[in-house]
Amino acid sequence: MKKLLFIPLLFFCTTLHAYDFTIDSLYYTILDSELYEHDFPIVEVSTRDERGIAHGFINNIPDTVRWNDTLYYIIGIGQYGFSGSKKSEIKFPKYLEYIGDYAFAFSNITSVTIPENVYEIGNGIFWECEELTSATWNAKSTKIPDNTFEGCKELKEINIPEGVVSIGTSAFAGCIKLEQVKLPQSIVSLGTACFIGCI
Repeated sequence: MKKLLFIPLLFFCTTLHAYDFTIDSLYYTILDSELYEHDFPIVEVSTRDERGIAHGFINNIPDTVRWNDTLYYIIGIGQYGFSGSKKSEIKFPKYLEYIGDYAFAFSNITSVTIPENVYEIGNGIFWECEELTSATWNAKSTKIPDNTFEGCKELKEINIPEGVVSIGTSAFAGCIKLEQVKLPQSIVSLGTACFIGCI
């Protein structure tokens, strides 16, 4: 019941924007290269159109995409971009730098490794991923944001490396099979209820 009621609220509360082009059921938004300090064309990817409707899911997100004779590098995954995906695994783009809020919420992903070059991560990216059993946090981001793994009932292990300084509110709330977590010495802040409901 929680899923059925909450998904519509997520999208009604989200500011959706028009994409610039679509290829193979993926929607791309062209980003400002100068803003991201790149000297090559860059885009954000999503499976959702400007109305928030998903149009198919894939296992492997491409590293680059060509449109109108221009090669774009995929550096971002949009808010809710792959939420609800039925795929059990995902290959992240080689040049990925950020992942938007709730990007993989409610998906059937079973294990995940956040790539090293990711420096910005939104809230709840794996929220209620009930099939997720293991996760490795290799991201440059020094914070595990709010609600990141909340409701991941099958999550049994998480590798948190040195360099992570904070864990956000309810980041692991409801992870009922998470028996132990080894926190790095770099941790200085634990958010409210970040491990509530864990064994």
